[in-house]
Amino acid sequence: MKKNIIIVFTVSVVALIILFVGLWFWGAMATGAKETIVQSKGGASQLSYELARKKVIRSPLMFRLEWGKSGAPQEGYYALEGKSLKEIITQIKQGPNVAKVTIPEGFSSGQIAQRLGKNGFDAQKIYTKLQGVEGKLFPDTYYFLKNETPDEIIKDLTDEYQKKTTELSLSEDDLILASIVEREAKKDVERPQIAAVYKNRLEQGKDLEADPTVQYARDLDLIKSQGLTGTNLWEPLGAGQTKSISSAYNTYVNGGLPPGPICNPGLKSIKAALTPEIDFDYLYFFHDKDGVIHFSKSFEEHKELIKQFGL
Repeated sequence: MKKNIIIVFTVSVVALIILFVGLWFWGAMATGAKETIVQSKGGASQLSYELARKKVIRSPLMFRLEWGKSGAPQEGYYALEGKSLKEIITQIKQGPNVAKVTIPEGFSSGQIAQRLGKNGFDAQKIYTKLQGVEGKLFPDTYYFLKNETPDEIIKDLTDEYQKKTTELSLSEDDLILASIVEREAKKDVERPQIAAVYKNRLEQGKDLEADPTVQYARDLDLIKSQGLTGTNLWEPLGAGQTKSISSAYNTYVNGGLPPGPICNPGLKSIKAALTPEIDFDYLYFFHDKDGVIHFSKSFEEHKELIKQFGL
């Protein structure tokens, strides 16, 4: 009887050792997940749970044991992949390798290049390569590897645009109009209304007289003369600039749409350009000092409203 107890005890201990060793090796393995973006907010404990949540590692405890006394991981974003904890930890110790970059709706290519420059990329090189794709750099939040080339970054932006607009019958003229709407609208409800105003003006052969097109033209000149870095874009127009700035983009001195988009619109403005407000026969609008929009059907009414509410 005593011998049987000893045998059972020995087998149990061996089984526990095998189980422990198995769990140890299982926990020491990464999941083999492909490149995954993980944020470190400082502290191995927080990161261990984030890695497990994103299924990069199997065991937060094993990560902390393997990390040991290496200090707090650097805060930032990491693109990680590997078959073992050691591989993952080696990557983390090299520091964040991803830049999180948010491109707001209505940013021009110049603004996008400036923002990327602030995140460690070559702003001027990117801006040069962005020529010809204005309007098709989709506004969103992106996670770029810090060693990505300008061409790879631009592909990410334009691929997202293609993905988001592939089911829309979007012409180049629609995109140009959407870009103007994006810069003009302050509220979502205004987008189809502003689109209708500009459609009405085009149909009646009136110049668009859209301030953002002049701002864009001025910004192109500023970047050309002063360089991209440090140039403030989309600043308010000065007195007389609507007439004095010579550019094909100036819709105060040129009829029809400008030759290309003036910014990169979001989906709401794109859809507004495709489906303007129905039976909205206004030709003028402005925002007053409180941001409230006022529409008019005649220039006389437009001037009276400006007197009443002020720009």
